[in-house]
Order: sequence, then C-alpha cells, then structure tokens
Amino acid sequence: MLGDFCYLKKEGMANPQLEDGYIKIATELYEAFGRIRINGEARQVLDVIIRKTYGFHKKEDAISLSQFCLKTGMHKSAVCKAIIKLKGMNIITQKVTGYTSKYALNKDLDKWIPVPKKRHPVTKRVTGSHQKVNNRYPKGDTQKIVLKDTNTKDNKQTASFSLFWNLYPNKKGKKVANQVWEKLKPNKLLTNTILVSLEKHVKSWDDPQFIPHPATWLRGERWNDELKPKKHNKIIVI
Repeated sequence: MLGDFCYLKKEGMANPQLEDGYIKIATELYEAFGRIRINGEARQVLDVIIRKTYGFHKKEDAISLSQFCLKTGMHKSAVCKAIIKLKGMNIITQKVTGYTSKYALNKDLDKWIPVPKKRHPVTKRVTGSHQKVNNRYPKGDTQKIVLKDTNTKDNKQTASFSLFWNLYPNKKGKKVANQVWEKLKPNKLLTNTILVSLEKHVKSWDDPQFIPHPATWLRGERWNDELKPKKHNKIIVI
C-alpha cells in the first residue's frame, strides 16, 4: 500500500479526499440540477458560484469576472453570456454593488425556468418518390423560404399566410383568402410546397387579368397544377 501511495505521488495523479475539504449542499437542491438542462459554459460558471458560496458556508459571495475566468478557463465574454443565461433561468441572483457583484443560488426551485430542447429539422420522404427532402427547405431552383417559429399555432398560421399574400400578385379578397388558409391549416412542409409552386405560377402569368383570386387559387389547390412551358413564336427566315 505504501508503495502504491508513493507511485501515485510520483506520477502526480489526483487523489481527492474529504479531509481536504468538501461542499455541503442540500439533497433536494442537488437533485434539482439533474432535472434541468444547463449548457456547458453556464454550468461551469454555476459550479464556481456553488464553490464560492456553499464551499465556504456562505449564502452569497462577491466574485469578479477575473475569478470566473481563472476558475473556468473561459474568456470574459463567455462568462458574461453564461451569467446572463443563468439569471434568465432564475437559477442565480446577482447584486451589483459598486464595481463588484454578489452572486447566490436561487433556492426557490419552482421559479427555475428550464431551457427547451432544440428541435432539428426532420427528413421526410415525398409520396411517390425516392427523393428525400428536408421539411425546412424544398429543393429546386427557387429561393429558400424560411418560416420563423413562433409561440402559438395561430401566430404560425398568420406568419405563413403573410408570406403567401406578399408573394401573390392579385391582391383581392384578402379576408376570404385568409379564411381559406386557416381552414387549410398547412404545416411547414405544405406551406413551403405552396409557396415554391406559387413562385413558378407567378412567372407563368403573363396577363394580370387572367390571374385568379387568391382564395380561388387556394380552394382549387392550384399549387398541384402542372405548368405548361411557354410557347415562343418561331421566326422564319426567308
């Protein structure tokens, strides 16, 4: 055993012991960290706050940015972003006094705000085709159309209809067209399909008087129409 101890000391391997110090923290509070998602840099800053407060049997402590940088190895800008993140989640509190700030854990767990999980775009298979398309952007030579995520389904429908209305050249009967759109309730994939098809239709409409009303175009699901190539007059050289 003594030989093993000498070997550890010689190789410089870590051998932490409780006798060298420990952090006393309530079990309920510690388990709460396991139920909430905290990104890497924010968690590093949080651990420093725990060490500087609970590690010294304090409720709060003044911690400078240079101390955060020294303890985490992070740049000041990253530390500031992490502090803002933790404050936004109501996990910590910050009291600014002069040139220093005092930090503390917020033990009111019910006020903690979890960060929603990031949703990655799902790849879907198109009916009748082996080609895979991303449901965020349809493939083709048309411009990419981005639908911004909003908090409610109603806001999403309103945003998607606005894209359609801005693109449609015959701006008549907006209220009726909006009602048809709401009844249709297109998801993101269908909305992109409609808008991409509409761009092609707009290029094919030469005479404005033959452009249907937007509500009529939507009711008839005209985005599924196959467009005929334009006929060009042949010039006969004699």
